[in-house]
Amino acid sequence: MRCVLWGVGIAHRRVQQARWTVTNLIGRFRNSLQMLNAVSVRSAALPVPASLETIARNRQTNDLPALTDAYYRTFGPVPAATDADRLTRDLMDVDDALALGTLKTLKASDQSGDLILQSGNRIEDEARQAAPGSAPFLTAASTAANIQSQAMMQKMLAAMIRQEAARVAHDNARRKRHAALVGKARQAVSDFLKR
Repeated sequence: MRCVLWGVGIAHRRVQQARWTVTNLIGRFRNSLQMLNAVSVRSAALPVPASLETIARNRQTNDLPALTDAYYRTFGPVPAATDADRLTRDLMDVDDALALGTLKTLKASDQSGDLILQSGNRIEDEARQAAPGSAPFLTAASTAANIQSQAMMQKMLAAMIRQEAARVAHDNARRKRHAALVGKARQAVSDFLKR
């Protein structure tokens, strides 16, 4: 009987030691990481761009129309058909659409990141008080949070790739436009010389 009690005592001390280790790690790192995450990186100084930056960084997805309005107040609308040729207007429109799409994805990513951090904090808090044998449940919860985080990172990577593809397409369209203008100039010179 004494051996059984001795074994139970050792198991209890190990569980307490594991709980103390978790509590110590949480105490050591959680506040520092939360302060780092909360550091303001806002840098726009003028009122209109500052408004766009505030909306873009507020970590909410319920104000996407306000983001669109602030974007067009900052960068202006696509010019009227009388003020720019069709290709230029199309390029501006697609550039605006892709930029807004990326900003909206960033807002969703920020919000998702906050939810994942909250989930991680809950898992840590539960690990502090977890009963022996509950490790598989905590592991499953942390794996699910990790998968959510990876999915959001993939969405962000896809947004970056879309933005880069749009930049390449935009550069190509400018080259095509220049080629068309050179062709028109060449034809105009040829027509002039024929007279």
